Amino acid sequence: MEGKRLLLDVRPESTAPLSSFSDLDAEWEIHTCDGIDGVRALANDRSYPVGVIDLSHRCLAAPGIEELLLATPRTRWIALLKAGALEDGVLRRLIRDLFHDFHTLPVDVGRLRMALGHAHGMGTLDGSDCEYDGDFDMVGQSAPMRELYRAIEKAARAEAPVLIHGESGTGKELVARAIHTHSARRYAPFIAVNCGALPANLIQSELFGHERGSFTGAHRRMIGKIEAAAPGTILLDEIGYVTVNS
Repeated sequence: MEGKRLLLDVRPESTAPLSSFSDLDAEWEIHTCDGIDGVRALANDRSYPVGVIDLSHRCLAAPGIEELLLATPRTRWIALLKAGALEDGVLRRLIRDLFHDFHTLPVDVGRLRMALGHAHGMGTLDGSDCEYDGDFDMVGQSAPMRELYRAIEKAARAEAPVLIHGESGTGKELVARAIHTHSARRYAPFIAVNCGALPANLIQSELFGHERGSFTGAHRRMIGKIEAAAPGTILLDEIGYVTVNS
């Protein structure tokens, strides 16, 4: 079927030999690789709606695994695991946060076919195997725009501060809103603060708030923008204009 491309990473020492997947050839265009570098090279070369990565003989502390999964948000990954592997807390977190599903070895073709079909179907619903179609409230399909969309998706899945830079008028707030609306914080507030428009003596109160009577003119308690945005997103626009008084 058109678009049913499967990226398959199976370790040579795995209990899931490549022959286990031969029954899927009629339904899937299967591309195999071995190792994180091989997966990354193929994933960067073309779009894969679904991927299977073998974790049954892989050290989870090996560099690159989590980075690879975060860098390929348009691929729904299914993990191959040894029986009992989920007793490991690190692995449970990895599966919970970054994988669409998992399959316990040995390979059961019927169960695996259902998992792959479900992953592909869910990807079809949100357009994962299609061109980006404006779901970021932006237009454009050029290479730089597609790179921007991938960066937005990657940032939206990370729980870390994000620096957005660009000249005035290039849409930095639009990007910030897109990151927010595609993140787990989408149902919480999004608050934009134009730091460049705030007097230096009001920055602290605006961001962190103040209690009634804490300084002259503080007639009431005020919640700061950072607290008001929790647990959502705060955009500190023009933060380069903020000065700190020693």
